[in-house]
Amino acid sequence: MKFPNEIKEMVAERAGWRCEICGKGVTSPQIHHRRPRGMGGTKRKNSASPANALFLDMECHTDVEKNRYVAIVNGWVLSQSDNPSEKKFRHHEGWKYLTNEGGYLKVTLSTEVEA
Repeated sequence: MKFPNEIKEMVAERAGWRCEICGKGVTSPQIHHRRPRGMGGTKRKNSASPANALFLDMECHTDVEKNRYVAIVNGWVLSQSDNPSEKKFRHHEGWKYLTNEGGYLKVTLSTEVEA
């Protein structure tokens, strides 16, 4: 399932048009599926959610695709059984959760206990 244009715009605004991994300004954005669509795509509704999307520059997106272990450890790639809104990721400003409403939740000790 591809990201609809309104989700792409929401994710770009959430990121402030900066790569969510390195923090650089992005002119040619890549919207990355944290939980891959798989061969033939997927029909799971939250696959096209803001919590499953990362706003990346081309260099970081290439690194995520080439270095899967690092991407998994940092929450940039998730397993098919994961719910994206429940899995933190390493943002350029620190660990965060992504919401289905298009925002961030900062990781704190209390969110770690609950999550």
